[in-house]
Amino acid sequence: MQRKHSKEMAVRWLIILVLTLCLPLLPPVSSAPASPLAAVAEQVVIVEEPTLTPAFGPICTTGWHGFDNNRGHVAYLTLNTNDPGQSTNSGRWTPSLPQAGSWRVEAFIPNHSAMTWPCTGQYISWDTSDARYTIHSSGGVHTVPGNQSPFFDGWLDLGAYDFAAGSGGYVELVDLNGETNISHFVSFSAMRFTWESSGGEGSSITTVEEPTTLHPGYTGDTCTCGWYRLDTDRGHYAYLTLNTNDPGQSTNWAQWRPTLAEAGDYRVEAYIPNHSPFTWPCTGQYISWDTSDARYKIYHAAGMTEPPGNQSPLANQWLDLGVFHFNAGTNGYVELADLNGEENLSHFVSFSAVRFTKQSGGSSVETLILINRARIAKQYDDAAATQIMNKLAQLAAHNSVRGIVVQVESTPAVAAAYSAWNQHLDEPDYANSVTEAIHGLIDVQVAAHPEIKYLVLVGDDRIIPMRREPNEAYDCAEPGCGGWETGYLDVTCSSTVGSALCHEQNLSDNYFGDKVIETWALHQPYVPDLAVGRLIENPTEIVTQIDLFLASDGRVPTRAGVVGADHARDGARAARDEWQGKGLPVDVLISNSWTRAQFIDQFLDQSHDLVGLYHHANHYQIVSGICTLNLTT
Repeated sequence: MQRKHSKEMAVRWLIILVLTLCLPLLPPVSSAPASPLAAVAEQVVIVEEPTLTPAFGPICTTGWHGFDNNRGHVAYLTLNTNDPGQSTNSGRWTPSLPQAGSWRVEAFIPNHSAMTWPCTGQYISWDTSDARYTIHSSGGVHTVPGNQSPFFDGWLDLGAYDFAAGSGGYVELVDLNGETNISHFVSFSAMRFTWESSGGEGSSITTVEEPTTLHPGYTGDTCTCGWYRLDTDRGHYAYLTLNTNDPGQSTNWAQWRPTLAEAGDYRVEAYIPNHSPFTWPCTGQYISWDTSDARYKIYHAAGMTEPPGNQSPLANQWLDLGVFHFNAGTNGYVELADLNGEENLSHFVSFSAVRFTKQSGGSSVETLILINRARIAKQYDDAAATQIMNKLAQLAAHNSVRGIVVQVESTPAVAAAYSAWNQHLDEPDYANSVTEAIHGLIDVQVAAHPEIKYLVLVGDDRIIPMRREPNEAYDCAEPGCGGWETGYLDVTCSSTVGSALCHEQNLSDNYFGDKVIETWALHQPYVPDLAVGRLIENPTEIVTQIDLFLASDGRVPTRAGVVGADHARDGARAARDEWQGKGLPVDVLISNSWTRAQFIDQFLDQSHDLVGLYHHANHYQIVSGICTLNLTT
């Protein structure tokens, strides 16, 4: 999917043909077995009733009230106390786990009526909002707060923890908390353990249950602060605000800043809670749906990425935002604001928990996708940029791609280089400063994801500039084939590409894929270590190309063609053999005798998904195989 110029084969018709390709851009569909997680994700162990201390007996003797829950088992209530000297009741759930790993722990909170406690005569209405669970796992002992009060036959998520196989781990809950003495029930019912990953390094999950920063702060007055607060089924608060499409009216935003124990690749997910439609109290508008255009910003080790987020179809479910590399500590975070592209004040924007799950087995990223979203929005419009970002998210999630999308403008060094280039668009050195800054960003990503093999650049030279290098053939006079290569004809110097050509520069994307730039004979021949491709040209073409790839499950090329002559015939034969070895039919013109008529008949008048040109060319012409000035435009 690269566009090249002069010695790099960028005749105009090749650009058009290469737009239909995916083989150079994207990896082939993998035949690797399914993820181990998929095979065991349904392993669930449920301890339906706890072991009680003291054992269950008469309520005024043991402090336990038993009743049937909707799961066909007995659940138990006791009263809370804030006095350690009065704390007597506790429950323990000890599972027998079939394998070691990371297990998500959830407590079932059954529905029941308010009641007068027979031993004290007190009328008790609510379960505790300060249940203090203790998780005894192979990684240590974890005290986890839990709010039981909003649940009615629902599961309270206590997090994911590493457990050894067998029955060595357990969960414990006591009647002691910080609420007013003997004011709430403490509920004891089922405990569920769901296997999530193989555990050990790479299996930790960090959940930020509520935004760490809410702007403006919640005051309780929706019309003043713009927030509506509700209880979720996770035992925490969620917040709603209304969207706006006017930057001048955008006021509400939030951040989730986790404390990550170690650096690594983390899957980021946003929890979208279920709630009813209602009339917004300040505007009188009846709002039915959460937004389908939530614009999350992920600030990770390599910069910032804006994955699209459709909240509307989810109810008490996790919205997957992708995998990103984070450093240890609190430098990384997620941000969401009320600003999007929907009709003004037409949808809720939902703010609840965000979960960071460390990926097992190291990096899972094989494709690095680079885009300058801001530049695409300026060149076209914001809707086009959003459409491309949505489609790139689908592309990155494909099993044969396994990509990460990075917005290059979020890196300060890259942004500064772009700013300078904007003032000198006609000067190659400034464009090259941008490529150098982007190369630095690529280095950071490859260091974080050593398995990266593919690099995809999104947009034409105006969006992500190609590397400029002097055209060393400009003054060359090869016998029979040199004279017509001594200048760029019919070039408008006002565009970024035209300006580079007018400065006698070649354009290359190989630079971005070359991990170590070396100098040879005073030049830098870029030999890419990564397979580099470029999605071009306009948003419609870019989206269509991705759709073709996804529709064919990553298998787009069905027919290829190779043209070669003169000193490049060996390269042409190598391409032919490589593609034929992969079972691809290949049409061939490799000799020093093919003519203009043959080229038109076998290539320009035929459709090829993949084309290789190995011969003399300039920016819009290729010479015929017999090496005369019989040019094919």
